[in-house]
Amino acid sequence: QEGAKGAFACHTAWLCQRTEYFKLMFGTERDGNALIPPSRLGDLGGVASSEGEGEGEVGAQVVCLSGIDSETLETLIHWIYSDTLREPSSLDDNEEDEEDEVEGGEGDLRAAAGQRRQQRRLNHLVKVLLCANFFLCDGLKTLAAQQLAAHFVSPQTCVALLSLSLAAHCDRLYDEALLECTRHLLDLPPEDCAVLKDLVRESAAQVQARQDVDTIELVDDLRYLISQLHHNPGGGGG
Repeated sequence: QEGAKGAFACHTAWLCQRTEYFKLMFGTERDGNALIPPSRLGDLGGVASSEGEGEGEVGAQVVCLSGIDSETLETLIHWIYSDTLREPSSLDDNEEDEEDEVEGGEGDLRAAAGQRRQQRRLNHLVKVLLCANFFLCDGLKTLAAQQLAAHFVSPQTCVALLSLSLAAHCDRLYDEALLECTRHLLDLPPEDCAVLKDLVRESAAQVQARQDVDTIELVDDLRYLISQLHHNPGGGGG
């Protein structure tokens, strides 16, 4: 990381190799050195570029990515170079700050600090998954989805993560979130019920020229899981 917070020096060739998004952004010709003119970059998902500006080296192309915070960008760049998912150091910094705040306190305060850290991790992974989905980084999206599915699916998050899995096409996260939704279907708060109904409507809308024999995928999956949870393969109403 160089200069201002969130500024990273990267190799153009490596960016193009790792994701089709940057390959399209920088252009491809036989010599591999062709660049899309800066005036055209603004059409690519809110991306802007300038030559030799900012804190980078003289003559280097500066690409500004809008709608992405420095922690998410740090995770994206680290994945591009290492093929691993690493949490940004700022999460640990915030944890130390919270430990200072609760110094001298007892278990409840420390538990609250731990919950806040988990919430930050959850928020960060959601941002990373959405970022990876936007920039066509399937490997990073898979890693983020695996972490969410393994550690963050709960009665409080299952509907939101189900919605995320559908939007980003993450099968494993979908399976885990839907299973948790099924387990707590009768206990979901009204706002989550409203979101789940919207997801069912969206799933129904995906059936083109619907016939009587057509089914709604999300409803079918819910029915199957309900039947499995209640050990009644022939049932599945509701």
